[in-house]
Amino acid sequence: MENTEVLDQPLSKEEKKQAKKAKRYEKKKKRYIFDHDIKYRGPLSYRYLRLIAWISVAVAQVVVMNSISAKLLAEPLIPSDVVEYGLEFFTPLSVPLFMIATFSTILNGNKSHKNVLIFYGAAYLGMAGAIIFAYYRYAAGIFRAIGEVTPDEFVSKLGSKFEINVFADLLMMSLFNFFISYKPKKYFQEESIYIFRSFALFPLLVAAMAYVMRIYVDFGKITVPFAIYPLLPTKPPAIYLLFILIVFWMKRRERNFRKFGGKEEDYPAFLNSNRTSLKFSIYVSVVMLIISVIDIVAVIILLEALQLGWIMLLSLGQSAGLMFAIPFMMLFSFTRKYDDSLDLIVVLFGVGLIALTYVEMGYRIYYAIMQNGLSL
Repeated sequence: MENTEVLDQPLSKEEKKQAKKAKRYEKKKKRYIFDHDIKYRGPLSYRYLRLIAWISVAVAQVVVMNSISAKLLAEPLIPSDVVEYGLEFFTPLSVPLFMIATFSTILNGNKSHKNVLIFYGAAYLGMAGAIIFAYYRYAAGIFRAIGEVTPDEFVSKLGSKFEINVFADLLMMSLFNFFISYKPKKYFQEESIYIFRSFALFPLLVAAMAYVMRIYVDFGKITVPFAIYPLLPTKPPAIYLLFILIVFWMKRRERNFRKFGGKEEDYPAFLNSNRTSLKFSIYVSVVMLIISVIDIVAVIILLEALQLGWIMLLSLGQSAGLMFAIPFMMLFSFTRKYDDSLDLIVVLFGVGLIALTYVEMGYRIYYAIMQNGLSL
C-alpha cells in the first residue's frame, strides 16, 4: 500500500525537466542508432549528376563563346536576353553537382580522397594546358588579325564572364574536403590534427584571391595575361559556401553518431543507409533553396541602390540557378555504386560535348566574321 502511494506522487519540476530531456535524447538517438532502414532510395546515382554537370559546363562555354562573339561582331550570336535569363541559370549547376557526385563516391567507398585529388589535379592541369595551347596557337592570331591591340587585353574585356576551367573549383573544393574529412594514418595525430585541419583554409584563400582579382579586372584596374585565366577558380562565394556547409554537416553527423553510442565499425553501415542518403538530399536541397532565394533577393534589393554592372561584378545572381538542381537532388542517392570502369565514358562524353561546343560556336563566329567582310 505504501509503495502505491509513492508511485502516485506527482513528479517535481526538476524530475519533469529531466524526463523531457531524456525523451528528447532518445528521440535524437533514434536518428542515428536504428535497427531498420527506410525503403526509399533515390533512383539517380552520381553518374546522372555528372552527366547533368557536364551539360552545364557545356552551356557555360556557350555563354563564354557568345560573350566573345559580342566583342567581335555587331551583335552576339545568341541574343543577350536568352543568355541572361535562360542559359546562365544552368551554369551554376556544374560545380555543385560534380562535387556532390564526387562526395558520394567517397562516402560509399567507391573512391578514396587520394584518387579524387589525383583525378581533379590531373584534369585541372590538363584542361588548363589544352586551353592555353589552343588560345596562343589559334585564337590569338585571329584576334590580332581583326585589329585587337593585344589578345590579353581582349580577354580582359570579358572579365568575370571568362570562366573556362571548372576543374579549378573542383580541385579547390576537393582539397578543402580532404583537409576537413581525412584522418591521417601516420602524421598529425592527436592534438596536431588541428594543424592538418587548418590547411583547409588554403584552397579557400586561393578561391577568394581569384574572386577579388576578377573584380579588379572588371573594374579595369589590372590586365591579366590569358594564361592565368585557365588556372583560376571561377565560381562565386555562394557556391563555395554551399559545399562548406555540406562538409561540416557530414562531420557533425559523424560526431553525433558517436555521441549517441555508435561504434566505429558500425559507422560505414550508418553512412551508407537509405536514411542517411535521404537526409543528405533533403539538407542539400534546403541549403540550395536558401542560397538561391537570398541571391535573388539581394539582386532585387541592390538593383535600387547599385547599377546592374556592379551586381554582375560582384557575381550576385549567379547562384540563383541552384534551385534547378533541387529535383535532381531529391531523386539522388549516394548509396548507389557501380563498377567505376564505365565512368570514363561519362568523362569522354563531357569532354567531347565541350569540344563540340567550341568547334560549333567557333565556326559560327568565323562564318559571321567572313559574312561581314572582315579578312583574316
